[in-house]
Amino acid sequence: MTRGLEESERCLAHTPHPPACDLWHGSIRGIQASGSWNPMQLALPKQLLAEFRAARAGDPPGADPPDGAATRAEASVLMRAPSVAGGDLKAARQLMQAASAAPIFACTVDNRILLAETVARTGDGTRAVAELRAALAAGLPTCGDNRYENASDLEDAARCLARLEEHPDQDPGWDDDCG
Repeated sequence: MTRGLEESERCLAHTPHPPACDLWHGSIRGIQASGSWNPMQLALPKQLLAEFRAARAGDPPGADPPDGAATRAEASVLMRAPSVAGGDLKAARQLMQAASAAPIFACTVDNRILLAETVARTGDGTRAVAELRAALAAGLPTCGDNRYENASDLEDAARCLARLEEHPDQDPGWDDDCG
């Protein structure tokens, strides 16, 4: 991770730099912080949001290459960060709903899982179940480059759906093994 962070910082040092530099830098910083969150990091979520928005490079939600990754990252931070640090569940849901209109949205199963999570966390468990069912009914996407990841994510979607159907008022493990 340290080497990846250093390389992403070198990438950011170039002017202009490709949007992917922001995506990788923000992603690595987010992964490093995810296992060690503390209140002293209140500025970090806002910094990550800025990096992921820069990585979208003006593309509409979900249309950012390669597969809406910057949109997913932005929505994840909005959903998981405390509100005092920039978190906003409603904004995460709106972002993922807007992303669902992108032509490449369905090419990545993780997009659909994150949409299901945002609607579930904002109180619409029925819609979350419907989204997971739709992802499973669609099967393995024939578009995009994420064939292996999509196969694994379909398993995650099935596991989450089973848990939501059994206990609709409980967290099915969104942060653990649902996506």
